Amino acid sequence: MPETHCPEPDSVLVAAVRRGDERAIAVVYERYGGQLLRLLARLLGSREDAEDALHDLFVGLPEGLSRYQHQDHFGGWLRRVAARLALMRLRADRRHPHISLDGLATLDRLPVNAGDGTDIERALAKLDFKLRMVFVLYHVEGFSHAEIASLVGITSGASRVRLSRAVASLRAKLTP
Repeated sequence: MPETHCPEPDSVLVAAVRRGDERAIAVVYERYGGQLLRLLARLLGSREDAEDALHDLFVGLPEGLSRYQHQDHFGGWLRRVAARLALMRLRADRRHPHISLDGLATLDRLPVNAGDGTDIERALAKLDFKLRMVFVLYHVEGFSHAEIASLVGITSGASRVRLSRAVASLRAKLTP
């Protein structure tokens, strides 16, 4: 679907989506669907699972907006909802999916030459999902430790510890 220019601010769209306006839902999808799909794919490990989760997110969006506070940035709120949805799915089935790192800019805190990234992808896929979740949210999505703590239901300190463990584990797996 080609991207269309929609000058409506998020606050107008939120009100319309709450009323069940399908055009407003489509505009929100056009505006945020791509970034949410990438986040979900990184967290869930497959595009198919990510597409299912994104579908579920948008089906429940009109009802879910009852918990949206207007002081929050709408795009950030959607990312947090998507991350929570991914976490619930990962906790439910406890599988260890392959994480695609498409779009991962850098892993400059890891002292390795990743080449095409396949070694990093394999190493990341082998991480416990709790460590992988924090690593992806922090390094790929740019969430703060406070945001991760709120999403995952842990403390900021626990988020830092998990990130440290994830980086150490990745270093050990990637260092010759």
